[in-house]
Amino acid sequence: MLVKGNASGRRNNILQSVKDASSSISMMRLTGAVLVFCCIIDFTFKPSLRAAVADSTNVLDATKHKNNVSLLDLPLSVKDVAINVGSNIDPIMLADKKYGPCAHNIAVEPIVANKIPFHRQLSVLPAAVSSNPGVMSMRIYNVNGVSSSLAKPAMTDFWNSKESRGDGRLVIVPVITLSSLLNSIPKRINVAFLMTDIQGYDFMAIKEAKNTLKERVTHIMTEVWYGDVYTYSGVHNDLCRDWLPLMTEMGEFGYRYLYYDEFLFNVL
Repeated sequence: MLVKGNASGRRNNILQSVKDASSSISMMRLTGAVLVFCCIIDFTFKPSLRAAVADSTNVLDATKHKNNVSLLDLPLSVKDVAINVGSNIDPIMLADKKYGPCAHNIAVEPIVANKIPFHRQLSVLPAAVSSNPGVMSMRIYNVNGVSSSLAKPAMTDFWNSKESRGDGRLVIVPVITLSSLLNSIPKRINVAFLMTDIQGYDFMAIKEAKNTLKERVTHIMTEVWYGDVYTYSGVHNDLCRDWLPLMTEMGEFGYRYLYYDEFLFNVL
């Protein structure tokens, strides 16, 4: 893997943080393999545009991008953001674990957002993510809805067939695009880490945001399928057919494929 400046050390810190923060995540959520990508095009970060304030925790960023997109009101003390799309009830807390008080986590969770414990460095967005914004039906599966998806399961299995648990129940959820979320984060903030685990919609979400990703995100971790085995029907998320061609294309912008493994926490 090619790196520039202190990129290698920063990458290792992020991966170790994911391991530390994720030790309690249930293996039931890992219905595919895991990919990690590293962006090497901007590891020399630009000087912060933050204003000098006496109490930065009470001063909010109310600016807008040139295309008039409203920005999130994040404290001016925030320098790094970690995003966990499909977090369920246990979002990865890189801000708390590694980056300290000057970082923030964003958890995107459509089903059990109200069950995520409060943390002062965490914002929870109750929504699903796909290639187009709108409103869609989502099917709830597994304990705490950990296998819930906008797609139907490709086979009947223990995680999607227990009627007493409510498996298969339909709920209506708001849907956003990944690019809209990234564009709402002020440019002064580095998006240090993005993790998606959205039950078959990972490729669709990343592909929609590819032009924004190359400008904003330094590290990406995502769930994929491999070996011609897929858990949901009607969506594309295969390592060889979908992901590697996309990341080869995005490699022109500095992304490099690092590795994949069926069991994420045996690797990190």
